This record gives sequence, C-alpha cells and structure tokens, in this order.
Amino acid sequence: MFVLFIFIGLIDIPEVSTEENTRKALIRKILLFLPKKNTCQSLDRKRFEENRSVKPKTRHLVFTSIKLQKKLIVCLLFFLLTTIVGKANVLNNPNRDSVYTYIEANPGVCFSDIAKNTGLNRRTVQYHIQVLETQYKIEVYKEGGRIRCFQNSTYSEKEKKILVTSQNITNKRIISEILNGKCNTNVALAREIGISKGTVSWYMKNLKEIGFIKETKRGKNIIYKINISYKHLIERYK
Repeated sequence: MFVLFIFIGLIDIPEVSTEENTRKALIRKILLFLPKKNTCQSLDRKRFEENRSVKPKTRHLVFTSIKLQKKLIVCLLFFLLTTIVGKANVLNNPNRDSVYTYIEANPGVCFSDIAKNTGLNRRTVQYHIQVLETQYKIEVYKEGGRIRCFQNSTYSEKEKKILVTSQNITNKRIISEILNGKCNTNVALAREIGISKGTVSWYMKNLKEIGFIKETKRGKNIIYKINISYKHLIERYK
C-alpha cells in the first residue's frame, strides 16, 4: 500500500513542459549578453575620459581647386597694383596713357576698338581700363552686352546714349537725315541711305526704344521726327 501511494504521488508531481524549458533557456541566454551595471558605468567613464583627452580639431582653409588659387592670386596682385598706383602717377605708364587718351578722344568706345587702334591686346586693355576705373579716371557704361568707356564725370546719361548710338554708322545716318528734314518716312530713308525698308524698320524700332525718335501717323504713312528732349544734344554731337 505504501509503495502504491508513492507511485501515485510521483504521478501527481507536476512536470515542467518542453515549451517552458525552452523559454527559460532563451531568457538565460539573453541575460548573458546584457552587461552588468558596474560594466556599463566603467565603459561610460572610460569614454568620458577619452573625450576629455581629445583636443578640439582646428579648421584650416584649404584650397583644393587650382583654379580658385589662381583667381585669388590674380585678385590679390590686382589689388596690390591698384593700391600702389595712385592718381598722381596713374598715367605714367605709356600703354595706360595711350588707352586713356583714346577714350578721351573717342567717348563711348568699346574694348575691341581700343585694342585695335592702340595696338594692345585685349587683356592688356582690360587691365589698364580696370586701373583707370579704380582711380576714377574713366567710367564704364554697359550697353547691349558691350562695355563702353567714358572720361569720368564728363557726360550725362543722355549724352552717353547719344554718343554710344552714334558709334553705329547706320544709326548716325538715319538720325542725321531726319534731323535735316530731308527724309522722315521709311521709304524715303531706305532710298536715301541705300538699305531695305525692313532694315530701316529694325533700326527705327531700336531708336524709338532709346527715346531718340517719335512717330506720328499721317494717312497711310508714318512720319518720324527727333524727340525734342534729345534734339539739342544730337545737334551738338552730330
């Protein structure tokens, strides 16, 4: 009987299932990978000490582009040269003096004309113009994508427009014919100057945009006349 009770008792003892054993084994493995509290503190302390020992990095300006280096050198040289050259001796250079003299005699002239008539290359002309502009000997006027040069503080905006427009021979001829009263229509101007009516219309459009020419319609014809606000200046520089 005693042996039977023991056998029954052994049967009634609860056994841990296979799933529960597996779960507990996984938990134990995960716990093995987690660092202990003291280990975390020591690691944090070590990292803190390493960060304190590292010196802050200093940033230096490094030019990785050779083109940028060359541009900076050219700008620096130009600054030094223009600083050394003063107003008193700005025209001591023979080439610069010839450039300035040509601009003075031909107001509104462009780079290519200066280079052509002085015998200097375009880079040399450009350099001397920059020096003259820096020293306030000349002023630069931009028109139609081209750079024009004038003697400084000599001409008004209206005068600059007239002088620049007169650089073109056809413009000058058209303005002269209208001013003299000989031709004041598209057909008459085309016949007198020897160009097509379409070409006359193109030039007249530009002259109207500038403000030199005004037009009135008389029957089927369009009559052109000089804008009175520019008339006295055009007569002066014709």
